[in-house]
Amino acid sequence: MSGTAGASGAGGSPPSALGPAGGTCPAGVVFGSPLPQTTTATLVKGGFPHELEGPVWVEAQKALYFCEGGASPTTGSIQKYTPADNKFTPFVSNVGVGGLAMDPQGMLVAASYDKRTLTRFDPATGQRSDVPGGSM
Repeated sequence: MSGTAGASGAGGSPPSALGPAGGTCPAGVVFGSPLPQTTTATLVKGGFPHELEGPVWVEAQKALYFCEGGASPTTGSIQKYTPADNKFTPFVSNVGVGGLAMDPQGMLVAASYDKRTLTRFDPATGQRSDVPGGSM
C-alpha cells in the first residue's frame, strides 16, 4: 500500500492518506527491490528450539529482529541479533507474534496471535501498543 506517512489523525486514528486496512496497492505502481544489488547471505545459528519468522533489519541499530514461536500463543518472543558482536538477545518475551515489518515511524509491527490485532513495538524500549484499526 502506498501513501503519505504523517502524524496520526484526531483521536489516534491512522492518517487517512494510507487508506483503509485491507486495501490494495494502486494499479501501475512499481516498487523496486528492497535489497542492495550485491547481496551475500551468512548462516547464523542461534540454537532456537521453535519456529523462527518475520525477520526485519533495523538500520539505525544495525540489528536483525525476528520472532520465535512458543509452545502457546503467549510464550513466544522477539529476538534481536547484532552482527557486530555476534550476539542474540531477547527483545520482548512472552508474546505471541509473527511477521515483523517496519512502519513509517520506525516502529516494529507484528501480527499478534495473543491479542488478535496488529501490534507495534518500539525498537528502542520494547514498549508495546496496538495499531489503530489493526483488528479489522
